[in-house]
Amino acid sequence: SGIIDGMRADQTGDNGGTVDSGSYSAPDANGRFTLTVIPTGQTSGQTFMVYIIDANRMFLLETAGDSGLQAGDMRKQQQSSYSAANLSGPFVLYNQGYQYSSGSVSGYISQVYQGTGNGAGSITMNQSYEDVNGAYSSGADLGTVTLSFDASNPGRATISTTSYLYFFNDNSAFMLSLNSSSGYLDSGWVEAQTQTTFTDTAVAGNYLFGQLPRPEPTSNGNVGELDLSNTGNITGGISTAGQGDFSYDQSLSMSYAWDTTVPNTGSFLVGSGSKGMSCIVISSTKDACIINADSGPSVLILQQ
Repeated sequence: SGIIDGMRADQTGDNGGTVDSGSYSAPDANGRFTLTVIPTGQTSGQTFMVYIIDANRMFLLETAGDSGLQAGDMRKQQQSSYSAANLSGPFVLYNQGYQYSSGSVSGYISQVYQGTGNGAGSITMNQSYEDVNGAYSSGADLGTVTLSFDASNPGRATISTTSYLYFFNDNSAFMLSLNSSSGYLDSGWVEAQTQTTFTDTAVAGNYLFGQLPRPEPTSNGNVGELDLSNTGNITGGISTAGQGDFSYDQSLSMSYAWDTTVPNTGSFLVGSGSKGMSCIVISSTKDACIINADSGPSVLILQQ
């Protein structure tokens, strides 16, 4: 039993839909099992293949149902109840998704934010970087919003009736926004910002980077390795691939600098303008970034 929030660009939202029934099989020796979820008003629901990573994490892939092809993550909730106190202190939110009109996809969006929760239900966004169909902006979505926690469904919180956070730990949540008035459908993650020292030395190191699955289906994907020095320089290599296109281990050399317009937020800029990236530090070993002015917006994760 439970609750589901979701929608498709060609349909109205079914946020707040309850789950009447469902079932799961016993995991096999590979940690693989079947999960079926049947929302209210449906007879067959959706079927997923689930792969256990460890006691708290799983991957899943939809194999049957009328909701398109879905793949994603599952997390075990670490508390039995949640409240405003579960979002207290600095956090990083990153998301990507679709712009739509008249039931069809019309564009793509990627965003990364640094914010602070006051532990009493208010969130203040201190910095934002955004790419909408190749139009880049910074600091466009700042200000304070209020979280409303759902007492009947632990961990589910609403922002302005169209955006949802599903908490699975302190300052850690899945994010889903179903904003039909502005025509956006996007999803992402909230992670606690555990790094508090923002210097070149604090973030220096070797990082692998990859992208969340790109919403724009024909754009190239990127993977690679970056070495951030303690003097503001970056070297590394990148491989890109897409439909009819592949390049392997192309060398990179650029610089990075802290965003002085928003000090002490962990925000830093790589390169410059449309040729650069905008990033926010999550921890001493992890950053979330967007590529500035990318016609196929997406979120990149740098991980040591």
